[in-house]
Amino acid sequence: MYTLRQNALFTDEIELQKNDGTSEILKIKIDIRPELVKKYRELQVRFVDLQKRSNSNPGDLKIVEDIGKVVVDVFCLLFGDENAKKIIEFYSDDFQQMAYNLFPYVQNVLVPKFQEVARQLSLIHISEPTRRSYIS
Repeated sequence: MYTLRQNALFTDEIELQKNDGTSEILKIKIDIRPELVKKYRELQVRFVDLQKRSNSNPGDLKIVEDIGKVVVDVFCLLFGDENAKKIIEFYSDDFQQMAYNLFPYVQNVLVPKFQEVARQLSLIHISEPTRRSYIS
């Protein structure tokens, strides 16, 4: 029997520990589909471009603001709007510290999952039979 399986839903939890000793657990659920991987890649490219522009224009507040927006967009994409809002509130809008703490999680945990999906998609693309078009 041939079995078809749905895409696996990536689930994880992130604990936000406050200075007062309280904490909140965020449940992360990501349905890693090609559209999500593509959107993440677009945001990643935009982030790198803005970093380069920031290096050549230090102190440009518009670029800094745009970097912050991209960081928020990445977190909304990956963690969902509600969890991203909680994360932003947890960091009291300190986007630099938020990015510093969360990007290792994104790079070491989430990106390998994205790469796995991309690899599977490329294998599917390679194995598709070619179709010839005939001119009548």
